[in-house]
Formats: sequence, structure tokens, C-alpha cells
Amino acid sequence: MWSKLSAEERTIFRRITIVMAASYPVLVAVAAGVNWTVGHLLPGFARASWPELLYGPAITLVCVWAMVVLEVWIRLRFRRG
Repeated sequence: MWSKLSAEERTIFRRITIVMAASYPVLVAVAAGVNWTVGHLLPGFARASWPELLYGPAITLVCVWAMVVLEVWIRLRFRRG
């Protein structure tokens, strides 16, 4: 798959990957903030552990990255005809 891509297409995939990797710390911070806020607002609420806060956004980003890359790849294939 990758050997047949043009330089422009490789740049597109590289930028998608960079954006997804850069958004990971933001998602972890948001998840930690929500976890902290909910834990203080609802005392009986079970707070998430740190592995859940780290792996949840990571799994989400990997799935979203895979869907975006697959969609871009399919669109590029049909555009070329």
C-alpha cells in the first residue's frame, strides 16, 4: 500500500498521524479533568484509575486514526480510478 503512494499522499498521512499523536495529551488531560470533577461533584461515584485514563484515549485515538487513514486511502484509490 505505502510503496504506491505519491509524495503528496504520504504528506497527508503523515499530517494525520501528527495531529492524532499531538491530541493524545489533550485527551488524557480532559479525561483526568472530567474524572476529578465528577469525583468531587458526586462523592459516591467510583473514580477511574490512571490506567483507564491513559489507555482509554489511546485506544480511541488509534481507532479514529485507523478509520481516517482508511477513508483517505479509499478516496485516493477511487480518485485515481
